[in-house]
Amino acid sequence: MGLLRRRAGSTRVTAEGVTIPSGARDVREVYPDPLTTRQRWLLGLGALMLDPKLGSCARLHPAAVVHPERTAREYRASLKSLWEIDDLSSLLRALTSLLRVGHRGELVGTLGHPPLAWDIARVAVLPRRAFAAGYIDESTAWELMEAAADAPYRVYDSWGSYVRDNLAGRNAWAGRRHDWMDQHVLRWWSPEMRDESPWQSVPWPAGRLPARPETRAARTGGER
Repeated sequence: MGLLRRRAGSTRVTAEGVTIPSGARDVREVYPDPLTTRQRWLLGLGALMLDPKLGSCARLHPAAVVHPERTAREYRASLKSLWEIDDLSSLLRALTSLLRVGHRGELVGTLGHPPLAWDIARVAVLPRRAFAAGYIDESTAWELMEAAADAPYRVYDSWGSYVRDNLAGRNAWAGRRHDWMDQHVLRWWSPEMRDESPWQSVPWPAGRLPARPETRAARTGGER
């Protein structure tokens, strides 16, 4: 996203057309510290799950616009209804299930291979949503997102191959093609999103790092 411009009244609009209503703030105003290359790469793993007109890959918080009274409440409601997540323990259970099993095995018959990217995308985005809901702090969110990093880097050789398999897995899992998710992909690849989109601004090899200590999600999985 670029600089903000004024619209009638106190409403503002980003250079990419995201409206910031009165009482809300651009996510980069709420969290001013820029991200590292590694952090932006991690956000790219879950970018397919974000509507670029509403979401952001500029900061850990997944919303482009943060409203202090509503945003956390909305994320809590969504996590509860879609994932039965309402605290750290339930978040860890969901992440561990996606890492160990997910839906990729069920989709081999449809796609001819297990679409790892579809499970990884959700491992990468759920900690962001839990952070926005107020269930975890920033450091915990980044720690949990690291659990998504190693496997896709070994399986895929570019953002393009990862995103294609991510989309294929999503469509196979849903049993139909979602035009709105196709639009997410096109938007994240569009020239005007070059700086915002990790797919365009962060090289795929940034996902390669030396061996790291086990993440909390991995440790939880070993205890089940």
